[in-house]
Amino acid sequence: MEYKSKVVACDVPNFLMEFSFCPYSSVYSLLPMFLLPWLWPDCIFYLTSGGRRFLRNCNYVHNVADDIINKRRQLLQKEGPPKSLHLDFLDILLMARDEDGHPMTTHEIRNEVDTFMFAGHDTTGAAVNWILYNLAKHPEYQVKVQAEIDTVLQGRDSDDVLWSDLPNLHTLQLCMKEALRLYPPVPFIQRVLTQPIEIDGKAIPPGTLITIAIINLHRNSLVWEDPDEFRPERFLPENLKNKDMYSFVPFSAGPRNCLGQNFALNEAKVLISRILHRYTIELAPDAPAVQRSATVILKTDHGLWVRLKRR
Repeated sequence: MEYKSKVVACDVPNFLMEFSFCPYSSVYSLLPMFLLPWLWPDCIFYLTSGGRRFLRNCNYVHNVADDIINKRRQLLQKEGPPKSLHLDFLDILLMARDEDGHPMTTHEIRNEVDTFMFAGHDTTGAAVNWILYNLAKHPEYQVKVQAEIDTVLQGRDSDDVLWSDLPNLHTLQLCMKEALRLYPPVPFIQRVLTQPIEIDGKAIPPGTLITIAIINLHRNSLVWEDPDEFRPERFLPENLKNKDMYSFVPFSAGPRNCLGQNFALNEAKVLISRILHRYTIELAPDAPAVQRSATVILKTDHGLWVRLKRR
């Protein structure tokens, strides 16, 4: 595994390695803003070391993205629309037109790229890590998931997971949801009240910025029985009949929920299926205790130590 990782790293251009690292660095640069209200004005935040680092990351990502967008735009103008039946994300944005027939500007396209890059990069990686960790911690469920994957992929020459396979991975879906309940990739979200509410006799006026602790909601004993236990059966249809729709919100909820929710879940399903089809995941012996680090993205201070055993 170590050798393969090194080969992959060597095959990736340096600018793309740095490009992919920028979301990690930017997220941690923004963390003080969530904790220190006096840093909310941009003019003050940008004077801090984290603010300067955030600006450097943004400028680098924007320069790389602009270069890629402009080169693809020139290619489209020279050669015309791609002949492939399946256009990639950038082609779709470049070929889009508004009701007046005007294309998107480079700035508008870059904003969309930023959204997908920053919102769907670190979060999906964290989700996959926590799901695999929980399956390693609970091998009785991992065995069931592997049996299901083996059945779905039976008789094939490769372990490629097809779109039509995804609805058949029921047990994996249950385990994924339970892992996301215990370890939501984004543990906190913020909203601005549009109308007054009252909590414990205290009135909170509209316009107030509130923080919602998803990680606490998901472990609330008033909502979930034995909330700290890993029980994927919670998400069977018959067990969700009387559950409030907002009791499980790993991707937030409402009109501002995660745009890429379905894509992220399907992406994780494919990746986990291919891993568990080839390997069994075990907790590494003598691994450091898992200490959750609830920053912008839920991670751990010392990583999640597991061992892959070829099946």
